[in-house]
Amino acid sequence: MSIKKGDTVEWINEGPIYQAENGAKALVVESPKIIFGEELMKVEWLDEKANSQRNGSYYSNHFSKVVE
Repeated sequence: MSIKKGDTVEWINEGPIYQAENGAKALVVESPKIIFGEELMKVEWLDEKANSQRNGSYYSNHFSKVVE
């Protein structure tokens, strides 16, 4: 999956430390970068499913397909 700045993606990670629900949509505001061997990108949440999850940097593998 190739993600770039301006893409809309869906959250697929429901861990105990995250408030966002599966399917929450986010806008990629900074293209993914490799940091310490992991791909990180900055996002801004777009809908209520984010449940007050903060905008910021997340691992790209926590998101699924790019939403058209």
